[in-house]
Amino acid sequence: MGGYPDEVIQKVWERARSVAFADPGKWRLDYHWAWICRRDYGNARSPFGWQIEREAPTGCDLLCNLRPGNIWWASDSEAAGALPPPCRMQGASASGEVT
Repeated sequence: MGGYPDEVIQKVWERARSVAFADPGKWRLDYHWAWICRRDYGNARSPFGWQIEREAPTGCDLLCNLRPGNIWWASDSEAAGALPPPCRMQGASASGEVT
C-alpha cells in the first residue's frame, strides 16, 4: 500500500493518538478519532484497517505531511466510533471512559 518502507509506516503509526487503556503498540486513534490496529495496515477488510494519507492532498511524501487514517472512516461512521476488542473486554465506553 503506497509502497512505503516499514520505517515510514512505523513513524506514521506513532503519529496516531495513543490511549491510556489500550496497548499503543496495537491500538491507536487516527486524526478523526477512529480506532486503528497496527497489524491491519492496508487491510480494507478490517474495520480497524488503516492507510497512510497526506494531510495536504497535493503535498509531498515527507513525514510531516503523512498521517494514519482509518480506511473505513469516510464510508462508515459506525466503524469510526467502534471500540476495538480489547477495549470492549475492559469495559471502556465509546467516549474513552473506563467503567
